[in-house]
Amino acid sequence: MASWRPNEKNSTTSLSLEEKPDIIRFSESGMSNAEIGQRLGIVRQTVMSKEKCLNEVRSATPTNTKRIRQRSSRIADMEKILTVWIEENQNGRNIPLSQDMIQFKSLALFNTMKAKKLQKKRAVAAYPSELGNIIEEGGYMCQQIVNTDETGIYWKMPSRSFIAKEERSMPGFKISKGRLTLLLGANAAGDFKLKLIYRSENLRALKNYTKFTLPVLYRWQHG
Repeated sequence: MASWRPNEKNSTTSLSLEEKPDIIRFSESGMSNAEIGQRLGIVRQTVMSKEKCLNEVRSATPTNTKRIRQRSSRIADMEKILTVWIEENQNGRNIPLSQDMIQFKSLALFNTMKAKKLQKKRAVAAYPSELGNIIEEGGYMCQQIVNTDETGIYWKMPSRSFIAKEERSMPGFKISKGRLTLLLGANAAGDFKLKLIYRSENLRALKNYTKFTLPVLYRWQHG
């Protein structure tokens, strides 16, 4: 009797990414590995377990598939959230997840993110007309319309071991923090100077200078 040799084609058969979801679906319907192999035209040994197929489908990248297409950032963000959701349910809560459950969750996340982005686009598109109506109804001039942003820094905030001797001997001594605040901005007319705000009305460094001659409008913080 001639010795049996395995079919060379079947012994080297590997599953494509498109076939793995079919194996998962057939396995969840109760089909055995032999029935799945017969249905897909592959040997039983090639049919992987449902869990292994599911893990490979999750970890697959676009370059693993036959069709390569550019993905939007929204899909990438959705996949990150979906991955966290899968790990929380499987590792933290020990909840078994089917392919249908994962697909349903991914679609829900995508639709939610899409709706939020659409709301932001509508708000941005409506802002110029709404602002125009406010300006017109209020009778504001270009000099009165200002856009500003505040930033600050403690440019000299020493530790207690580095306090200057002259500061220590002064009556009413306080640790020098030296906070400098800048109010960056401009009005619609473009003739508004930026302001420099400090905590002291009269600086030692500006002892013999008139503040009105400075290239900025000097203001100090009261109280």
